[in-house]
Amino acid sequence: MPINYPPKSVFDLTDEEAEERLQIAMDNLKKEIYAKSLPIVYQDKRCPTQKHYIEAYQDGRTVLVRFDIRTREYIFVKELPRTEPA
Repeated sequence: MPINYPPKSVFDLTDEEAEERLQIAMDNLKKEIYAKSLPIVYQDKRCPTQKHYIEAYQDGRTVLVRFDIRTREYIFVKELPRTEPA
């Protein structure tokens, strides 16, 4: 679903306008990812190394995984405290 923005360069947006556009884009991406039954994968301060990632699932489950570069697989490390479902 295309989003119709006013004809304004991204460099001319106020902070509030930029944040609003980013939030709309993130919400749309989240819907697309969850519609495919995939987790959202990201890193934050809970990741002890750059090889660790957080997987957030639509049902609110959040897990810490480690990426094994040799096998190219994510390895479960531990379940993290639940978050509210998206």
